[in-house]
Amino acid sequence: MTSNRDVSHRDPVHSALWMQSKTGKDFFSGSTDGLIKWWDARKLDQPLEELILDVTKNLDISKALGCVSLEFESTIPTKFMVGTEHGCIISCNRKAKTQQDKIAAVFSGHVGPVYSLQRNPIFPKMFLSVGDWSAKIFSEDIRDAAIYSTPLSRSRRTNIFVVTSKSV
Repeated sequence: MTSNRDVSHRDPVHSALWMQSKTGKDFFSGSTDGLIKWWDARKLDQPLEELILDVTKNLDISKALGCVSLEFESTIPTKFMVGTEHGCIISCNRKAKTQQDKIAAVFSGHVGPVYSLQRNPIFPKMFLSVGDWSAKIFSEDIRDAAIYSTPLSRSRRTNIFVVTSKSV
């Protein structure tokens, strides 16, 4: 499965996820080129849509933040999150009316790339991020800072919410 080089990402794709759709063949990809692209796996000659990750909302590709990780929760089919190489997390709404409104919120908290994101399966407004040798828990209702942060670790962390309990 390959796409047309002229419409593909120009940098490496670090994350791609299947998304909920009628056909079951739609996915989206994120790259350090600063673009999110939506694709239909049956027709890869052109992306269905794309979003420039410019948090200034000027749609300037030269100011776009590179994507390192993606998160999509099927119970919230229009929302997704992007972990950037610059340490911030961008909450997006694919069905917003304008390109600028698709970037709903920006959470800062890491000083390096955000390698992993996961929503809490019990409390979906909360999410866990991993980057810069730490893990952080955020709430969509509190955008100023993480509500919990682990101390820096000498080893790289991964993340997972425990589904059988309300903890990490």
